[in-house]
Amino acid sequence: MSSWIEAKCQANGIEVHYRRTGGDKPPVVCLHGFTDDGACWIPLARVLESDWDVIMPDARAHGWSSVPQTGYRIQDMAADVIGLIEELKLEQPILIGHSMGGITAAVVAQERPDLVRALVLEDPAFVTGGHDEKRAERGRGWLENHKQVLATPLEELMAARRKESPHWPEEIVELWARSKYLCKLEAFTSLEHGLPDYRDVVRVIQCPMLVVMGEVELGGIVSREMAQVIQELNPKARCEKIPGAGHCIRYDRPEEFYALVKAYLHELRG
Repeated sequence: MSSWIEAKCQANGIEVHYRRTGGDKPPVVCLHGFTDDGACWIPLARVLESDWDVIMPDARAHGWSSVPQTGYRIQDMAADVIGLIEELKLEQPILIGHSMGGITAAVVAQERPDLVRALVLEDPAFVTGGHDEKRAERGRGWLENHKQVLATPLEELMAARRKESPHWPEEIVELWARSKYLCKLEAFTSLEHGLPDYRDVVRVIQCPMLVVMGEVELGGIVSREMAQVIQELNPKARCEKIPGAGHCIRYDRPEEFYALVKAYLHELRG
């Protein structure tokens, strides 16, 4: 990590903070989930850095990126990523995205197929689209919970996470906890907007796509039925399930997730 880069660039009218492993290697851009930040990808980046240049940006209002007053639709976040790719002159990166970062990556591939080589989506925030009161109510609950998190000391927050997820590696517990304090309340504006219908996005993606699934019973979003729809809509899509994982697959089952991603990237590299 001593040779890694930490910097900011101008993208889509904001400052995007990012970490980068660097080197003359093909690029991989990792997009984190809601209330996480780019640092949460550090364990995966260490696994990949010998063969890939791994770029880990913070989404707007997350980490150390700008906190604009408006622009919190997934399309805005996708535009930030497009701006980052263009500003850093990345040549057809592979996008890896978790949850919010997963649907963001998919929208980038939908809108700019020329920019993206392939996708790896870790339990992406795939919904059937639109906005409903149930989601809005859930979002308000998340906001109140986040306010409580911000008032909780780090060690107390980490202790609660260890109790809830005793199988998470200690490094991940700390990275996860620290990211919460850097997630600004403005980020929760995104919950007021409906997500795009994943079916409309998936059917037009032109690049290879791996969707990594957890178990719905443990909190995963992508179900067996949804995986079937994804593969029917797009012959370039592949869905792989990691047993024993919920929504945060690489936190719940890191070794299995890293092995699957490494193998898929190796395939793509040929």
